[in-house]
Amino acid sequence: MSRRAFVAAATASAAALAMSGCSSNRVEEAKGEERVEGALADGAWKTSACWLTCHCGCKNQAYVVDGMVIRQKTDDLHEDTINMPQQRGCVKGRSLRQFVMSPDRVKYPMKRKHWEPGGGDVTLRGRDEWERIGWDEALDLVASEFKRIKETYGNQAFGNLELVPSPLLAAYGGYVSMWGQQSKGAWPLIANTVKGSFFSAANDRFSLAKAQLVVLWGLNPMWSALGSNTYFIQQAREAGARVIVVDSWFNPTCQALGADWVPCRPATDGALLAAIAYHMIENNLQDQAFLDAYCVGFDAEHMPEGHEGEENFKDYILGAYDDTPKTPEWASMICGTAPKVIRELAEAMATTKPMTLKGGQAPARNGNGDEFAHLFYTVGWMTGNVGKIGAEVSCADGSQGVQGGADIVYEGMGTCDLFGNENVNCTGPRGDYTLEKGKYDPDQYYGIPGAVWWQSIKEGQHVDFERGTHPVNIKCLYKIGAGAQFNQNPDQTTAIEVMRTPGLIEFRVCSEIVMSPDAQFSDIVLPATSPWEYAGGYTRSLNREALVFSEKLIEPLFEARSDWDIIIDLANRLDVDTSSFVYGNPDADGYTIMATSVLLDPKTGDYNPLVTVTQQDVDEYQLAMEPQEGVVAFKDVIKNGGYQVERNENDEFVYIAMQDFVDDPKTNPLPTETGKLEIFSSALVNRFAVFNTTSVNPIPKYVPSIEGYEQAAAARDGGEPDACRFQMIGVHHARQAHSASAEVKSLNEIFANDVLINDLDAQALGLATNDTALLTNPHGRTLRRVQATSRVMPGVVIVGQGNWTKLNEETGVDEGCNVNTLTGGYLSGQGQCQFNNVLVGISPWDGEALESDYLRPNIDIEL
Repeated sequence: MSRRAFVAAATASAAALAMSGCSSNRVEEAKGEERVEGALADGAWKTSACWLTCHCGCKNQAYVVDGMVIRQKTDDLHEDTINMPQQRGCVKGRSLRQFVMSPDRVKYPMKRKHWEPGGGDVTLRGRDEWERIGWDEALDLVASEFKRIKETYGNQAFGNLELVPSPLLAAYGGYVSMWGQQSKGAWPLIANTVKGSFFSAANDRFSLAKAQLVVLWGLNPMWSALGSNTYFIQQAREAGARVIVVDSWFNPTCQALGADWVPCRPATDGALLAAIAYHMIENNLQDQAFLDAYCVGFDAEHMPEGHEGEENFKDYILGAYDDTPKTPEWASMICGTAPKVIRELAEAMATTKPMTLKGGQAPARNGNGDEFAHLFYTVGWMTGNVGKIGAEVSCADGSQGVQGGADIVYEGMGTCDLFGNENVNCTGPRGDYTLEKGKYDPDQYYGIPGAVWWQSIKEGQHVDFERGTHPVNIKCLYKIGAGAQFNQNPDQTTAIEVMRTPGLIEFRVCSEIVMSPDAQFSDIVLPATSPWEYAGGYTRSLNREALVFSEKLIEPLFEARSDWDIIIDLANRLDVDTSSFVYGNPDADGYTIMATSVLLDPKTGDYNPLVTVTQQDVDEYQLAMEPQEGVVAFKDVIKNGGYQVERNENDEFVYIAMQDFVDDPKTNPLPTETGKLEIFSSALVNRFAVFNTTSVNPIPKYVPSIEGYEQAAAARDGGEPDACRFQMIGVHHARQAHSASAEVKSLNEIFANDVLINDLDAQALGLATNDTALLTNPHGRTLRRVQATSRVMPGVVIVGQGNWTKLNEETGVDEGCNVNTLTGGYLSGQGQCQFNNVLVGISPWDGEALESDYLRPNIDIEL
């Protein structure tokens, strides 16, 4: 599509929206009327899956006229009931039109003006001019640089910044990958070790509705995972359950549910949990029968074999080892929660049956997140709320956080053969991808934790497990596919320094839909298609009851091409065998994935074909499969945008996590070292020892975090006016999914991403709402407009994460307020990124005041 046609269509689209109002029925009402040259009369509603990374798998519909999306609405294809709720999209999903048709869309291949093979003037990355080039020239340049770098430095010079393994780089000889946790923090390894599994830890949503108490710990699905999460929690609320939210601010979920708020300072959750345990023990409120039967390590009488006489949790809480009983008064001085509130929370958790305790991922994105996660599980187990209807202790992971259990419907594999691929394979404790055929070899080069990725490149070394310090010599950064690691990883200031330091990164290539910071700091940028431009596709979600598939909505805009086409063309130029690639062509494979989807048989536990596929379907849609019998016709799946299972509270799909274990622990032991829930875990200590970075305690303890409250308090007591004495949290914001949609101006206008600060703190600093504040620490400096509020604890500031970095080259200040400008790159045992233990200083900005985000351009370069 040409620029002229794009602008004309966008103008017509805007006019149509203005004339048709907000009702989804107005389009149909307008048929036959001459509006926007009859555009409204000739369109059709098509269903598409939202592809944003909150993993809720919501359904959107788009009204398409002459190959352009004129407007959107959400799921209204069936009646909305609790047994079959509509898969409604949130404001982000309903704004995908503004994202796909953004003025910041990458329209054609571009080369940085001052780049040349070997790097050119790398100091201009992120601020250079751009030159439009053709596809053949762009791909020839990329292939030429790959060959030069491989011949000069070897495959350890390639670094992958995609979110998924790179089939191209793997088949080309290998690359350095990124490992560690970003979203989930410390949860997965802790859960897998002390309880046997991270996934399927939550109960079914119909079980949640039977809880008498729901405690949401650091969890804010109203912003982080909209979908139906809050709706399902609301069902418990309406049935009479009390809801309590533990967080550093009175978050939107707490507001929406009318919940009780228990304030807790960032990275001090472990102190609050320890005090809850203390009150339970002192008042004999713990479920001792459950602890004795199903857990090891709670007290001296129930230590695992071979560890008798070592520290146990009960004695630690009572202060036997450090002369510090973990009383509510002790905890209050750390976490900021009043002792009376701590006791009331402990009483409620210990005595209300059944209780559902759900932890958010955010509190585990800290330096002491390992200890927090283990403490969270331990205190939950002390209440005995495991394996029963309405009773649960879990980490809420996206949509699965309220819909636990095996997928009832599951998308097909299409032509993908992930497990048969020899070139990429997950190995060992690292959970990363090796250089050559995925076979573990101590002499091979392995991955770098995302938290210290940029620091490791800068310093030329990193800690590599049992091998200790290992050299790093990455010269090429590759991202052809999903991901925004440049903008979204910690230590943004070092990232920019690395990209602009001669002798480090010689070449960077990036495919993108919009001109994000990841693209801005590249040398060659390739225009990528959005999922709206695929022939057919799906969104992988954590919603076990529904699959959402997409039709092709529009043709690729401008010169955009799919990532698959890009890597195939590069592979041909590099003489790489593409038969080993991990995933299939989305343009050819989307309908096959849809057609090969399966449905769970609750009686047998087997998955059977979901879709009836005829030979006519195979021929018409070029499906890579044979005809088959299922329960729904192929074209009905297309028409309905997927398939959804109708549920009820007594059906055979209701899932209770660990019910088999609780019913018969001897016959159904957990996959832990002891077969039980491990409050004392030597396996955990051993697993951390492999990482060769930081250690962990065998029993969970409160451990102060790097850049935690204790350090902030010391800075405040020192009396230095510019000291980093505020704790900052980077939260998932309602207006964007990480950095995706951060550039959409309508969302910027509706949801201001201001820094939220307690009104008393703001007053003391001489700040008021709408003022511009400077946030600074040793990692960087950034600006943000102020919103003074009583909804945030004193000493805490809240900033939505995902904003695009926008560096003022004269002042060195990030005017885009990317929170990662202020986050440090700290190495921890299992490599989790530490996004929520950040200290900042705040002061009024004496320069030009910031306008609201929606009034400012996202980028300062011509496209």
